Amino acid sequence: MLAQCDSIRPCAAERWVRKGPEAEVLTLLRRGDKIAHVDGTEWIATWWSISGILRACLGDPLSVPPTSDPGAHRTLHTGPDGTRWRIHLSGQNPCGLTGAVDLMVDEDKLDLSRLSCGGEPWKKGGRSCAIARRAAALELKSANHKAGD
Repeated sequence: MLAQCDSIRPCAAERWVRKGPEAEVLTLLRRGDKIAHVDGTEWIATWWSISGILRACLGDPLSVPPTSDPGAHRTLHTGPDGTRWRIHLSGQNPCGLTGAVDLMVDEDKLDLSRLSCGGEPWKKGGRSCAIARRAAALELKSANHKAGD
């Protein structure tokens, strides 16, 4: 599968296993800004609606581990409301984000209703919390860098 990437980056192949009575193996290839299923179906892998402080906090939500959060993980959900990635955040990231972000695979749409920072929902104080924590993390990184000079 990786040979299909040529020089396109990022490039990664993943195998997902659905456990239970109807076990299923799903093989996906991330090639640049698309995710391809072996049956030819393509999903988006870049969400331009993730911008500003949310982009600074999340980075690439499909990275491993997601968002540079060692306690984070990613799940794939399918249902009547569509297929989506759910990025589960532990708070062990530069912005202190906890909860989850849902990313639709067929459109540039996200659901932040499960996302919080400092116990505050994203849209009711969590965004301000993330801005403050990100600034503090950058300040600490700068101070540590200066101390090493």
